[in-house]
Amino acid sequence: MTSIQRRCLSILTAALLVAAPTLAFQSPLSDESIREAYFLGQRNDQTMYAFFTAYVRGFDRPQSGPFVSEVEVYTPFAQLVELSRVRNAGYSAQQATQDYRHGEDTVFVRVRIDFTPTYGTAQYLANLYQFAGRPAQAPRRADFAQDFRIAIVQGDRRIGPLSTECHLTNSPGSGHFPFDPDGFAAWMHPGNFGRGYASVTGWLVWLQFDAQEISSSDDAQIDIAGPDDLHLAAKYDLGRLR
Repeated sequence: MTSIQRRCLSILTAALLVAAPTLAFQSPLSDESIREAYFLGQRNDQTMYAFFTAYVRGFDRPQSGPFVSEVEVYTPFAQLVELSRVRNAGYSAQQATQDYRHGEDTVFVRVRIDFTPTYGTAQYLANLYQFAGRPAQAPRRADFAQDFRIAIVQGDRRIGPLSTECHLTNSPGSGHFPFDPDGFAAWMHPGNFGRGYASVTGWLVWLQFDAQEISSSDDAQIDIAGPDDLHLAAKYDLGRLR
């Protein structure tokens, strides 16, 4: 290979590296990433749902205590995909760009905590129904705020949430849970009640983090500590997330 050919190859390689889309966690998003998220959400098909599988982690049911069944991360890119999906009809790439630029870069984390026979179920039902002739005090109701501690950990840094919302749910765990950018509207499904609120299965906990505090160059894990010596870590390679 001549020197001219080697020089041309070097120029071509550099151009391809510049042109290649960034496949790692970003904050803030580039214009190109905004457009990619917009068009992925507009598809609203199996390709879009397959994209979210990398953001979900599952855990096995323990023998006792609470069951943390799922953890899901919603990066700014993933949130924009969902925004485009929800506002599909008549929603343009220009509007998606404006919506993103006018907002704040945050990362949301969803933690699903299912009730079990030894945690949550009995306490919930005892507080829901008070039967005559049974004066015994109801068991203390399971309390997320007191029982669990959740944070993002990168190396020796522990990043706490900006805000936390905890909502009862009766929907089954099923992998990706659609993120509603207008207010987490889908945690309760009236058609699933059956026996009324007795069919509540647990909590969906939503935690909001400042995206600027999360380094794209380090792996991250969602660290969860709770009752019965519960300690779980949902690990993520941020080089593989958008």
